[in-house]
Amino acid sequence: MLTELSGVADPVPVLHTLLDPSVRAVFRLDSLVAVADTRHLARTLTENPEGAAQLGYATTVLLNKTDLVPAATLEQARGLVRALNSLAHVEETCQARADALRLLGSRAFGADWTPPEAATTHTRALKSFTLESRAPLTAAGWHALVGRIVSRPAQVLRVKGKLSLEAHPEHLTLHTVRPDHPGPDR
Repeated sequence: MLTELSGVADPVPVLHTLLDPSVRAVFRLDSLVAVADTRHLARTLTENPEGAAQLGYATTVLLNKTDLVPAATLEQARGLVRALNSLAHVEETCQARADALRLLGSRAFGADWTPPEAATTHTRALKSFTLESRAPLTAAGWHALVGRIVSRPAQVLRVKGKLSLEAHPEHLTLHTVRPDHPGPDR
């Protein structure tokens, strides 16, 4: 089983759940892989302390979008990761392309490992919300939703959802993250 956490999730409670004896009887915690946006890493760590916890507990860190940054930014990101977790395997990627077989099956956590109790600081300004509609979105509704997301690139970290569109018979899955291009509010 592969469990994905959002970019602002605290990994400690999840690790405690996965290491509960009743869960451990069925599943084995293998590794914790964190994906870090190289271009925005310094800013993300400043604005979202959960990112530091994710990198701190990771067994592997994928420094992603390395093709979009100058050498100095890449070196700064490497330094930030090393400062948070000198034991993590760091892999530099473009479009998060990595060898899944190498990432999974690493047996990085011993059978008796338990995460320390930690009081994680959460991002105060972080807001999460759910949009629901009883009817499928129209084309105009879809364009309005996307327009609101892309008009605020510095403020939107992650969007996940299931969509129902009038013109499409099946549900669609929506995933988006902070864009790579600088927007007007950056």
